[in-house]
Amino acid sequence: MSDSRVRVWRWLTLGVALAAGLAQANPREELLEHLRSEHLGRGLGCAEWWAEHGLDLELWHASEFAWNTGGGLSARRALDYVGYWTATALLDTGTAGWWPGGQFYAAAESYYGRPLSSTKVGDYWYFSNLTLTDNTTRLAEAWYRQDFGGRGWLQAGLLDASWTFGNPQGCGELNNSSAWANPAIPLPVSPVPNWGALGGWQVTDRCELRLGLLHNKPGGPFLIAQPVFGYTSQGQPGRLALGAWWNGGDAAAVDPADPRVYNHTWGLYANWDQRLWAASDAADEPRGLDLWASYAYAKADRAVLEHFLAGGATWSGPLRARPADALAFGAFHLKFSPAAGLPHDAETTLEVVYRAQLAPWLQARFDAQYIISPSGADLKPAKVVGVRLETLF
Repeated sequence: MSDSRVRVWRWLTLGVALAAGLAQANPREELLEHLRSEHLGRGLGCAEWWAEHGLDLELWHASEFAWNTGGGLSARRALDYVGYWTATALLDTGTAGWWPGGQFYAAAESYYGRPLSSTKVGDYWYFSNLTLTDNTTRLAEAWYRQDFGGRGWLQAGLLDASWTFGNPQGCGELNNSSAWANPAIPLPVSPVPNWGALGGWQVTDRCELRLGLLHNKPGGPFLIAQPVFGYTSQGQPGRLALGAWWNGGDAAAVDPADPRVYNHTWGLYANWDQRLWAASDAADEPRGLDLWASYAYAKADRAVLEHFLAGGATWSGPLRARPADALAFGAFHLKFSPAAGLPHDAETTLEVVYRAQLAPWLQARFDAQYIISPSGADLKPAKVVGVRLETLF
């Protein structure tokens, strides 16, 4: 996207945010309700008809302004902007009157802008999950899923497997890429999904076994297995997932002096979620405090990243008057293989995010990250702050 178009999107995004802020400062329910029903929820005036026939269409846009206030690759302060569009379509075969339990899904996405990670920050696993090194538009997912009466399910097609494997549920409020795609698992994820099949079976009321077989780059099969255990502690729900993966593609030795090419690699991981406190005893209470943690291991002789350790907390509804807001903290520690020969053996990132729900269709994320030893290089810590505006049409 050209610089002039990027500037246009900056001003449009700021205008939407200002309008939403004014609406919050001086609420006009008639206007907001008109926007919700006539412009932002009806999908060209046909959303109700589509929903009645099992079709759900969404258009989502995110604009992110990020500042590197110092450190990393940049010797001075740097500001850049990235944007992201995604359009999704979900068809429920049961609601459509065809057969029960089936879903067809497709998603297309477009990235544009000038990300900071590759030019100003230098972090190994990008500080923003909207970051790509190129401006591109592509098909993100296209799959069919069949549920079998709540006891099991199968899913096949072009898949982003991060929705099923690899990460705790509680880190979804954070912007760092590590919260969305585990950096120690070569899992096919957006923006580079791949073809394959996934499945799950409810072994007991508290245990589900998930399996996946996917094609992975640079080639070969990718196998993953993950049992998920649910439990209750002090009256609050918890979740523990244990996983193992095997990649049959070629993997070059990490040591530049080692000419070997391995014909496979493998790893292990674990994810944990625990609700610590809820504002009420209601089963669907949104306000509360949740903890999460994650660990992953990969073979050090053929994987640049040997260990990954992360943890954090999310406070949903931190203000009584704003129950839809969230405050989140996360820490990500990436331990590099000794064979990589990097000046520093790890990259560590600390992140805090406040998400403000400005309207049912608009939210803002205020983000700050402190990145120590980006990519294990001999660089000063990078200090990145940003604002992301997310709009649902």
